[in-house]
Amino acid sequence: MNLKKKEIMQTACYALQKGGVNGFSFRDLAESVGIKSSSVHYHFRNKNELFKAIIIDFRESLSERLVKLSEESDSLQEVLLALIDIFEGVLDEGKFCVCGMLAADMMHLDKEVTEELKATFRALENWLQDTIERLGTKDIPIDSLALIFISSLEGAMLVDRISGEKNYFSAIRAMVKSLT
Repeated sequence: MNLKKKEIMQTACYALQKGGVNGFSFRDLAESVGIKSSSVHYHFRNKNELFKAIIIDFRESLSERLVKLSEESDSLQEVLLALIDIFEGVLDEGKFCVCGMLAADMMHLDKEVTEELKATFRALENWLQDTIERLGTKDIPIDSLALIFISSLEGAMLVDRISGEKNYFSAIRAMVKSLT
């Protein structure tokens, strides 16, 4: 990938995580990257094209991170706590989950972006279901636990972001530690 295109995507991803879909313009990106606005348009015709590229890049990066996480532990509790750390780390940086932010602004996205967004959530869900099945808990059905866990992480980011505290992440951690 072109280095300037990658820099535009990283800058846009950061701006998206901080301020949402309408929190920046191509002109803002151009200024941040040190190029002309027309150069941003050279790489991405519009924001939807940019968002699609960001989601695909994010999904690939997340997938690599999840595979590594799976290889590093054979404890469901450790894996889930590490996943919490990933989400909480984003919040600690004053940002929000890329997919969560885009999902919140879904009315501004075209069908292609929405499909990529769904595919990213499905990939996380599938990985989580496979991990739960491999490392096991018999207390809750696998598909239910995966869905509940993902929605809990996204929700914790929202509410803990508003409160400035980590009460919701703490509650998720406590729940994970109680799993057998």
